[in-house]
Amino acid sequence: MFLSKSIAQNTIGSILKEARQKNKWTLKQAERKTGIAQKYLECLEADDFYKLPGTTYTRGFLERYAEFLKLKPEVIIERWRKEFSQATKPKVPEKMGIKNKPHTFAEISVYFVIFAVLLFLVYLGLTIRDTLFTSNLEVSSPAENIITQDSHLTIEGSADPGADIFINGQLLENVSADGTFQQEINLFPGLNVIEVAAQKKHSQKKIVSRQVILEK
Repeated sequence: MFLSKSIAQNTIGSILKEARQKNKWTLKQAERKTGIAQKYLECLEADDFYKLPGTTYTRGFLERYAEFLKLKPEVIIERWRKEFSQATKPKVPEKMGIKNKPHTFAEISVYFVIFAVLLFLVYLGLTIRDTLFTSNLEVSSPAENIITQDSHLTIEGSADPGADIFINGQLLENVSADGTFQQEINLFPGLNVIEVAAQKKHSQKKIVSRQVILEK
């Protein structure tokens, strides 16, 4: 009688998590050190790359996180490229075929009208919700997709008065009464993804992202 043993796969996420735990860093500490929001770090360590904003963001996060953990970024990036290109979405089991009686033209027309009305109502509801209940947020600085050699960057913008402002998941304490804000952050060499969010009570969160490259 043979006993089978399960072999744990040494994935990118497990490598990152093991390196962090080996250095006794918490995710919160890693967030402060790297400037990457904790929710994105959790996705990296869980191999949930499809939950990240896109391949450009994923590459930047992996490179910066690997450097912070004293791993070889080029090895992590190359492995991610291979595994990501082979990744496929889980297949949904097909439903068993059930024969139905053919519908008349009148029935099909009624179904179509009902579907069109429901679709319009959903669209109208989403539009009203986004218009009335989404917090306003404008980021005046920095501009989109800039390249700089200065490791210090000032983020400026405005939001609805009373809204909470977050930069990479960190709540700002020095927001003016009129909703304007200004915060200086440190950049890391390479790609920096800056996520600015604003949210008022009982409203949808508004998020604005900026990509800034710090030349080494």
